Amino acid sequence: MDRVSSERLKSAALELGFTTIGVAPAETIPQALQYYSNWLGEGYQADMKYLETHEPLKQHPGHLLEGCQAVVAVSLNYYQEPPERDGKIARYALGRDYHKVIRTKLNHLSKAIQDEYPDALNRACVDSAPILDRAYASLAGLGWFGKNTMLIDSKRGSWF
Repeated sequence: MDRVSSERLKSAALELGFTTIGVAPAETIPQALQYYSNWLGEGYQADMKYLETHEPLKQHPGHLLEGCQAVVAVSLNYYQEPPERDGKIARYALGRDYHKVIRTKLNHLSKAIQDEYPDALNRACVDSAPILDRAYASLAGLGWFGKNTMLIDSKRGSWF
């Protein structure tokens, strides 16, 4: 199988409107797994029981894509000035569902990879997939974990 050119991958992602892109090795991240296990143990998942069934799948990206060698992480700036209105609404709830927006862009990136490298298997995932997305994004160099448990970028904060 041909190795996907990181420069071509970055160029394609930026053309699609992603803000940043990084690549992390598809390896187990023990500290992230421990954090997730502790989080579940504390009951923070509340009635989202599917998060418990995701735990074994989050052990390694190869559980989502057999033979996975790397995780490509992207960011997309979603900051919007808040509209003037009565009441308070979380900003993420004001725009289009980011899962749909990002998944559409990722599917285009996936197709671009497949067109150029027909033997390169890939799978587009957003944060609803059973993968430690923030941990791999950090490993790929997109940011670091803040006190709010979100990934922080030195230029945009956590607005991605």
